[in-house]
Amino acid sequence: PVSAKSEIGAMFAAKLGETAWRNPVWYRVMSYYFSVQVGDDALDEWVHTLIGMFEIERDLSEEPNPPTPGVPVRYRLVDLGSDHDPQFSLFYNDEVMAASGNAGYVFDQLFWHINAECARLTGDFVLIHAGAVATPAGHGVLIPGASGAGKSTLVVGLIREGFSYYSDE
Repeated sequence: PVSAKSEIGAMFAAKLGETAWRNPVWYRVMSYYFSVQVGDDALDEWVHTLIGMFEIERDLSEEPNPPTPGVPVRYRLVDLGSDHDPQFSLFYNDEVMAASGNAGYVFDQLFWHINAECARLTGDFVLIHAGAVATPAGHGVLIPGASGAGKSTLVVGLIREGFSYYSDE
């Protein structure tokens, strides 16, 4: 007998095969180079809004010759559900990374993974746990410190005094 899980898997596989994928878009976050490919306009707009600032031209120097599966990394986002029952899926290369009827959950997983890989793979940058503001004259101020040291509180205080917000993480 065929299980319900395998029937659902076969249905999603068929729908995935029918997906009209957009061309991949390439991104670099610090030293992390990856692409994102989406299966519909709404997801494309969300991705562009949230990580569009990291978009770059495809960098062939980042791609090994001969090609290695999964290098560079490819994320794929698609809604495999119906109009009345969305089922958003996130693929990391060809493996399902997350699936949910809640698009926000799937995007959270995407951004969590990008952040984790960025921190793991970035060897040519120094990562500092810090807050940051810009002075009224436009100079950057970095406020490093351990968790709970008061960085965010200091950032808020400086903003109230006319500094510009950059980050509290």
